[in-house]
Amino acid sequence: MLELISPELRPFVGVTGLAVLFLATVSLIYRYRAWQAEKLARAQHLVRSAERMERVLMRLQGQPLPRELLDLCKQELLARYRKVQGLFPQLPDLEGRIQAVERLRTDHAAATWAAAELHHAAELNAYTQGLTALVELLTAEWLTPKLDPPRLRELREQVRTLRAEAQSAFHTRAALEFAAAEDWKQAQAEAVRLLGLLKAKAPPNERGKALYRAALLLYQHLVHRRLPPADGPGGGAA
Repeated sequence: MLELISPELRPFVGVTGLAVLFLATVSLIYRYRAWQAEKLARAQHLVRSAERMERVLMRLQGQPLPRELLDLCKQELLARYRKVQGLFPQLPDLEGRIQAVERLRTDHAAATWAAAELHHAAELNAYTQGLTALVELLTAEWLTPKLDPPRLRELREQVRTLRAEAQSAFHTRAALEFAAAEDWKQAQAEAVRLLGLLKAKAPPNERGKALYRAALLLYQHLVHRRLPPADGPGGGAA
């Protein structure tokens, strides 16, 4: 091929070839670095989301969360850490994190979606904040294959219902205790607080509507300074 090129032009052709080779090498290096940066960003995102889920579960530790929900969180944590392991197999402490999640026991969790029975405001706040964080997590991308968008929406509604039931049970009981002591002002305040919580956060399903109606009926009784019947709002909010 070089024989077809005049001797005077051969040096220039050689230099041009080297320049093309240099540019191709630079392009490959750039694309490799971009690929590595993308891998790192993906791994960091997965680790941050997994750590966030672990913090939520720690906040809810000791509360009777449904076994189904705990099992799903465990599967999701494992899926995220194993995805990171596929990107960076030698990442320090990663194998230890995976083993810790695998040891997470869910067999003692509540078999049904029943709200926790709480007797202190601090417990209620920690529980409801943890459930709110779970709702937010269920809005994000999940790697577990069986959790398609319709199932994620269903789970979010179930968690919101669980939160509303816990708030209803706690504030109804508190209102009735104040009313029994004839502290009508505090009793009414508890009922108003419950109505505000349910209006803002309760799911728009039948259970959410029933809890709101029960809270409204409770408030109406308390405004008239009378206790509701035994089978009234106090029984319906649990």
